[in-house]
Amino acid sequence: MKRLSRRVKRHFNMPNRRVAIKSHRAWYWQVVAALILVTLGYALAFWQLTMVGHVLNPSVGMKAVAQPTFKNQELLAKVVFAERQLQVQKAAQENLASELATVQEESIKLKESLAFYQSILEEIPGGDQVRLSQLKVEKGKQSGQYAYDLVLSQQGTHSKPVQGSIQLILHGSKSDGQQQVALPLKSQIKVNFRYYQRLDGSFNVPEDMNAEAIEIGFVASGTKQPAVSQKINLPE
Repeated sequence: MKRLSRRVKRHFNMPNRRVAIKSHRAWYWQVVAALILVTLGYALAFWQLTMVGHVLNPSVGMKAVAQPTFKNQELLAKVVFAERQLQVQKAAQENLASELATVQEESIKLKESLAFYQSILEEIPGGDQVRLSQLKVEKGKQSGQYAYDLVLSQQGTHSKPVQGSIQLILHGSKSDGQQQVALPLKSQIKVNFRYYQRLDGSFNVPEDMNAEAIEIGFVASGTKQPAVSQKINLPE
């Protein structure tokens, strides 16, 4: 009787079964998820391998970073080298121009010297003659002082030496500017040479005179008038 009642209860009071509800997803979303997982796995593996490579050989990992730096340094070195080459070329051109100017100046002096010696050896009919070949006048160190430099030369047969003196005459005006004067200076320079002689000296202008020029002449022994003379303005 009890068994029968149990069966009836089991028949009418059956326990509720658990039901699992599953959401339905499209198949392509599963493919996308799988691809994402594979990509993440590949990236993680590549990162691990790269880190291992840096640890085992750090220089290999620095090549990609150091390469632009090396290229910049090489370019900078080329620029510096080119600038130095330009500086060297410029200095060489300046030195060459200076040497060329010096050579030209020496060439001019040599030509003048050659012309001077040729004029000395030139034979002139009528006996020996004296020539004032060079004459320069410059300001002295003191006020009213002047220095002169001249060369007397002998042309002809050079049969006998040249003897005489140098005469200096100042040309200008008095300090008031109303009277023109020609003032012979007392300095007497004796001359005794054959072929040529260089002479230099100095003179002072009187304080009461406005000197404008100096006349330098050669007076031969036994004569009063200069055989040769030249007038030159005084430098300001």
